[in-house]
Amino acid sequence: MARPDDPRSRPRFEQLRERLVQTMVGEIDQPHVVVCRCRASNRITLLGPYSDGFSAVVAAENERRSASATAESDSVVYLVAPIDAREVGA
Repeated sequence: MARPDDPRSRPRFEQLRERLVQTMVGEIDQPHVVVCRCRASNRITLLGPYSDGFSAVVAAENERRSASATAESDSVVYLVAPIDAREVGA
């Protein structure tokens, strides 16, 4: 399989990247959650749901800033994920 930096794979890589961007743009207005994972214990906590992706990003940043005042600042990973209503039966 060709690597993304291989000139022969450029057209396919560009198509893949464009499809990914289109998917992400299409999901930004959907409800999102913030996934908080503790690196030490692998414990996962969900925050939300938030009305859209931007609101979830703001919430994740606020959580990160709050944690940075404590010793936990490097022990938690924050991810933002769309909620796919098709998967939860809505």
